[in-house]
Amino acid sequence: RDLRDLRQLGYLLLPLGGQEAISKPAWQHLRRHLFRCQNRLSLQQSVFQQTLARANEEKRGLVPRFVDALRALLEVRQEVAALLEKKQTARAISYPGMRAQLEQLAPADLLNQYDFEDLPRITRFLKGMLIRAERAKSNLNSDMEKAKRLAPHAKELAQLETAATKTQQQDRLKPYRLLLEEYKISLFAQELGTGEKVSAK
Repeated sequence: RDLRDLRQLGYLLLPLGGQEAISKPAWQHLRRHLFRCQNRLSLQQSVFQQTLARANEEKRGLVPRFVDALRALLEVRQEVAALLEKKQTARAISYPGMRAQLEQLAPADLLNQYDFEDLPRITRFLKGMLIRAERAKSNLNSDMEKAKRLAPHAKELAQLETAATKTQQQDRLKPYRLLLEEYKISLFAQELGTGEKVSAK
């Protein structure tokens, strides 16, 4: 099945470059999901057949589910971006580093960076940004105190990212990067819940 369903997303696709720009990455994203395989080597016929059988089963309804997940993510992304656009007005609702967090969480190439199962998780992280921004507006001191607990880990990640000169090294940082986002949820938006146990330790 093709990805004409993406047209439903309309202007929401603009941060990703529009429908034309997103079609190929979207197809690659879904193909990577369907044919994922934990043990790439050695290639065995039984593993190959199992992968094909699973892909054939999972492909049913995959495109609509993908479009729904992407829509949910992009709608929240738009809300966060709208808050940042109001930054210079009296209605500003933001916190230090908010724009950088948005650009890292939901960049234009997000379908290359994340797997299909990651999309709801990224949506939850973006919702956490909205909650944090709202609370920071009413109590910036509290936000800054919590940010101090986050700072050492954010610094460590930045150092690791600087040292990761190869693509494979950068890919291996992804679990830590996502875990750090879960930690932010635990600090700033506990009501959303975390996808796994997380603490400063």
